[in-house]
Formats: sequence, C-alpha cells, structure tokens
Amino acid sequence: MICKDVCCCRFIEGPDSRHAFPSRETIANTLLTHIPAEKDTLVDFLTHLCSVYIDLHFAYVEINPLVILDGVDGKEPQAHYLDIAARLDQTAESICGPK
Repeated sequence: MICKDVCCCRFIEGPDSRHAFPSRETIANTLLTHIPAEKDTLVDFLTHLCSVYIDLHFAYVEINPLVILDGVDGKEPQAHYLDIAARLDQTAESICGPK
C-alpha cells in the first residue's frame, strides 16, 4: 500500500472505562479517512496497539513512521514501525507490573 499523503492521527482523549473500545469500523471510518481502501492491516495494527496501550496503562505512544508493505507471494500485508517512543504510567505499576 502506498500512501503519498501524510497521515497524522492523534487521540485527544484516550479510551478509558467511561468509553467503549472503538470498533474496527469506527477506527477505519474516523482515524483512517485519508488512507486508501486497503485498510485491514492498518486497522488490525491500530486495534492491537490500542489494546496494549490500555492494558499496560501507557501515558504516551508515538510511532513515526509507520510503514505498511504490500503482501508478497500471496502473503498478507505487514505493518512495520521504524521508530517508536512510549511512556508508561509508573503509578500503574502495581496494577500491571507482572505483565
């Protein structure tokens, strides 16, 4: 998948116990409006990223750039993050420390 436009998605207010986890359709229709039709790999990646973000109580995560490569020889497309910065909420260590 080649996308020549720059896509920047930012969660202003992260999901918490007051909000339902966004569905695949919500992610595709709200965060990925500028991405070409083939979005399944990116939706999968973002769904898993959000799950880990919530489960481990991340305070911040930034991925730049995120690259989606076309599948080769019948394989599925793959997401590759080339640089990532993340910050964990230290006060949540007692909740998710063993993870």
